[in-house]
Amino acid sequence: MYFSQITIEDGRLRSALITRDDRKYYLDLKENERGRFLRISMVGINTPRTQIALPAQGVEELRDTLNSLLEEFGNEDDKEASKLPENKYLHVGNKNFYFDIGSNNRGVFLRISEVRANYRAAITVPEKSWSRFRDNINDFILAMDKERNNTLSTEDKSQSNSGNGDKSSVPQSTVGENKK
Repeated sequence: MYFSQITIEDGRLRSALITRDDRKYYLDLKENERGRFLRISMVGINTPRTQIALPAQGVEELRDTLNSLLEEFGNEDDKEASKLPENKYLHVGNKNFYFDIGSNNRGVFLRISEVRANYRAAITVPEKSWSRFRDNINDFILAMDKERNNTLSTEDKSQSNSGNGDKSSVPQSTVGENKK
């Protein structure tokens, strides 16, 4: 497995690349007019690029889901998975993200699907990459928290000067069992 940080450009706040076997996973923390999001792309040999965009509110839940999978079923050093976990889902805004565990002759994998009205995209992450995938997502969370704290400090100073103490709320996301 090969892992590297990518030079940040094109409005990306942070990027990482995971190379495993014949696949590459690009993780790009970006921001647009609707807010911050994590774009996760998968490219394989002779396969088209597949990607999902996870709003910032769902990144921590993704990390927690990966953590629980790793705790229960191990990481790349474990050769045998005893039983596969329950599928899970995450609802953020108008999107649903499904976390489905499967196995085939090549091993155990996590398929993350982004579903909304008239649209579905999915990426597949082999079990051997889960811990690095989780670690990258955790790095994005830490970077977002640091930026958010810097922004809040600046806003607090600005609001105390203007007398406006309103703080906008962040949309909530929900995590649950997949009822397919």
